[in-house]
Amino acid sequence: MRVFFFLAFGNPTRNNGSFYDCFRKYSHRWITRSIDSRTAKMTNKRLIQTWIDDFGEDSDFVRVRVRGVFPRGGDMQFIPSDTVYEAQRRGSGIYLGDDPLICGIDIARGGDDNCMIQFRRGKDAKSEKVYKIPGEKSRDSMKLVSLLTMILDRHKPDVAFLDATGMGGPIGDRLRQLGYHVIDVHFGENAINHKLYKSRTAEMGAKCRQWLLDGGAITNDPQLELELTAREFGHNDKDQLVLERKKDMKKRIGVSPDWADALYLTFAQEVPRRDAPRGHLDHNPHMRGNNNSDYNPLDNMDSDDYL
Repeated sequence: MRVFFFLAFGNPTRNNGSFYDCFRKYSHRWITRSIDSRTAKMTNKRLIQTWIDDFGEDSDFVRVRVRGVFPRGGDMQFIPSDTVYEAQRRGSGIYLGDDPLICGIDIARGGDDNCMIQFRRGKDAKSEKVYKIPGEKSRDSMKLVSLLTMILDRHKPDVAFLDATGMGGPIGDRLRQLGYHVIDVHFGENAINHKLYKSRTAEMGAKCRQWLLDGGAITNDPQLELELTAREFGHNDKDQLVLERKKDMKKRIGVSPDWADALYLTFAQEVPRRDAPRGHLDHNPHMRGNNNSDYNPLDNMDSDDYL
């Protein structure tokens, strides 16, 4: 009888990936140990204490380099886990009467990706329903347009930003033809502020990240948490912020960040405040998707097709 032993050693620099899974997702299959360098004989205790004094014992720097535990945010993690954790446990968020209701529509192209529709108003991105249209139901572009019109008619957003890559372009054209205020966004195109950001993805992501830090409230859902926290970042030779591409992220973690991208889209550009409060649009349950109404525009779909 042969017995095989698999050993995995490393510094816990990221809170995702195969090494992280040994301690979390697959911990029942591994015997795990963490070594605190303060208890090791040959470490520089004076330097370690300096790090603790400068950065704090619970800082990610000390957690990784001294305590041997995983960081709240990995070295390459764009949005820290604790930031998302706090945002998911806030109330409904704060908004003013003249804050516009903004819709982000991330278009799926079939397969196992989903078409996601996310709303945001001020610092509130959790009060409105979030819609998920599975990829197999989005192949028919005319059917998808019909579903989107029902959602837009229901919520009456002031503006909708739509992922226009691929099949998204014709869908945006048709929605505008029908009279909806829809603006096309290409994730891979140059950023508006090209000095700081490589692409619109990085620019929208940076605004979303700051919004979360400033008190934004989002739905408490593990899928959204994973998509927001798993994305990695870097800087190019022009010192522009670069975010991991969707296809690379999907290959690395097996999940496409469709929901996170829909939230990103609500930061595509500045939307001016309304001249007057939304009034009856915010209170009439027959015109908006507030949580007190049982009506859902996708009632003809399966119950798990919206969140």
